Amino acid sequence: MKIAISSTEPSLDAQMDERFGRCPCFVISDSEGVDSDLVENSFAHGSAAGIQAARLLADRDVSVVLTGRCGPNASDTLEAAGIQVVTGCGGTVRHVLDRFLGEIGESPDASSERPAADGASSDGVAPATGGRTALQREFEEGVDSREEWYLRSLPGI
Repeated sequence: MKIAISSTEPSLDAQMDERFGRCPCFVISDSEGVDSDLVENSFAHGSAAGIQAARLLADRDVSVVLTGRCGPNASDTLEAAGIQVVTGCGGTVRHVLDRFLGEIGESPDASSERPAADGASSDGVAPATGGRTALQREFEEGVDSREEWYLRSLPGI
């Protein structure tokens, strides 16, 4: 699975850019969070920036986009390409990626950063549920979307 994060600079340590279509670049990572490509968003200053950026990511076989906001036209284009969009993200690119990978169970190291919730131990693992966190159980039990799942995982929400 390829995951694209809207970024202010071409680095995992850069701040994530809240704007999908107008971000200067994307960091595209594999589902292990090990291999990353840095892609300039040459459409950031033109018209229909979101649609063009969505096509750029579709051409790179991206499966998931993590961003702050995504306009309706870009969202429709991403959906038509079969790309899942998770909005409401913030922080550094690395933090957003680690958080997302930890929440979907792809990165065991990221799970230790999750806050304890609903009886989970301080390392984010619920002891009586086969190692699943409360958020993983909620997702399996019908949380409406990964976006909602991600947002519930953030501290203070």
